[in-house]
Amino acid sequence: MSSPGTGADITRQDANDILHKWVTESVKVQAAFVSGAKVNVFIIGLIRTVPDGRLAVVERDEVGGPAILFDPSLASGIKYGDNRAFSSTPRDLLAHGAPDMVAALVFTLVDGSQIALFEIAETP
Repeated sequence: MSSPGTGADITRQDANDILHKWVTESVKVQAAFVSGAKVNVFIIGLIRTVPDGRLAVVERDEVGGPAILFDPSLASGIKYGDNRAFSSTPRDLLAHGAPDMVAALVFTLVDGSQIALFEIAETP
């Protein structure tokens, strides 16, 4: 099972506001799905809405491409943290191409699995 982390609990409306901002501003995120069965899936891309109301994090806007789809309304808990709640990416990892994360939005589902969206810092 994953750690509850140091983020703060936030309301569904606050999470929706953050998601809306990230979607409309095309903010690049790293999405992670982590299950209690130790299944982990990661993808870097943009958040898109799909016709049935779910969200998708996609690498490219193409049918059949890699994606994580989820429904934030099914979350039993939501946490948010920014770079005050977690340390920045170490320089040696950044030098090898790791993204620098500035904020995280974590949705915990009823089965204990989590969908985490990490906002990636813009590079100058």
